[in-house]
Amino acid sequence: MPNPENGGKWGILGGSFDPIHNGHINLAKEICSKKELDGVLAIPAVKHPNKSRLSVANYSDRLAMLKAALADLSEFLICEIEAEENLSGYTIDTIRALKKRFPKVSFYFIIGSDNISTIDNWYMAEELKSEVEFIAGSRPGSDYNNKSQLPVELVEISELDISSSEIRKMIKSGSTFDELTEYVPASAAKYIFEKGIYNK
Repeated sequence: MPNPENGGKWGILGGSFDPIHNGHINLAKEICSKKELDGVLAIPAVKHPNKSRLSVANYSDRLAMLKAALADLSEFLICEIEAEENLSGYTIDTIRALKKRFPKVSFYFIIGSDNISTIDNWYMAEELKSEVEFIAGSRPGSDYNNKSQLPVELVEISELDISSSEIRKMIKSGSTFDELTEYVPASAAKYIFEKGIYNK
């Protein structure tokens, strides 16, 4: 596995991962392959500037699910920079901290195409333009018109239409382990069931 300390091209996959699911993984894996990146840094969020988006599961559980899900995927490296440096949770602060820690790396921030319409509203969005390149995964055949002021490169991927909130609802409604593993890696699903996460 390449090490970002040596430089190269790295994707950034940030998120609450509440829980991590196959949509996150497929998005990053396909962009990593098509853009010939050296790897993807998966960065679990600690703080949420938007109070309405607070995580359901605590950080340690979300991190454990992330580690379980990505354990056998060589494209990914988990980076806890937001926790280690007590960052604000704003994307620009995380990007700047990453560039300081890994000065030889060219970073690419990975998002789903559904997020393009919101990034103009992100904190210090104009400054983000000069800090990092954005790559969005788009569904096959989609004709997405980027109305954002930030330059975003579209990469066609076989996107899985699922969200973490929908998965939490599935669990609360009594979904079985087999049903859950259609959307969540089995190792992470096992952790969810053993710990009873999202059943409370």
